[in-house]
Amino acid sequence: MTQKGTALQNYNKLVKCIKELCQKQEEMCKQIQQEKDEKQWLQNESSQTQLSVLKRESGKLTKATAQSRREAAE
Repeated sequence: MTQKGTALQNYNKLVKCIKELCQKQEEMCKQIQQEKDEKQWLQNESSQTQLSVLKRESGKLTKATAQSRREAAE
């Protein structure tokens, strides 16, 4: 009976360890997904910032070009 009891106890420990590992895996997957989401958000923000800068610079160039043309026409 002792052998069977020990085997059952070892089996129960193994099941417990597997459950804990599954929980840790789920937590890690959630954390990875959160980090991927944050990375995507940061990339989108960076793209929006770059777009704003490019639009502003384009506007400046357009004004400068128009000014140069006016001056050349005079």
